[in-house]
Amino acid sequence: MECETNLVAKAVYLLQDMTVYHPAVEERLLKAYSTICQYSEEDGLTGDIYTDLLVKLIADSPAYQKENFLQHLQCHSSEYVSFDVFRSGVLTSLLFNQFVSEVKLLFSNLCIENYDSAPTFLCKKSFKKNGKMSC
Repeated sequence: MECETNLVAKAVYLLQDMTVYHPAVEERLLKAYSTICQYSEEDGLTGDIYTDLLVKLIADSPAYQKENFLQHLQCHSSEYVSFDVFRSGVLTSLLFNQFVSEVKLLFSNLCIENYDSAPTFLCKKSFKKNGKMSC
């Protein structure tokens, strides 16, 4: 039986740099789930290993965003994580990564040095231009 860290690393390798629109997303999710489940003697994935995987998937995100994100998705170490929960958490992590990278790209294109927030006038102008004036 392989070490937990190696199995998580293999699962991360299968899932990293993949978008939710990738043609083989379901196949990779199944393969990652079966890989990471090899650590447990019983059937299923434990919450601590699942949470460790999520932490590694969103490693490049700002710390304060990671903590908030993980509060909603993490599982307790004694819980068993079904494939459906695993799939939802991983896809949410991939979407989160995509969102963060798009925001960073937008902020860099707008020459905003602090990636934590944009000036209010810029937000209002963007909303107004898009026809969604609800600040």
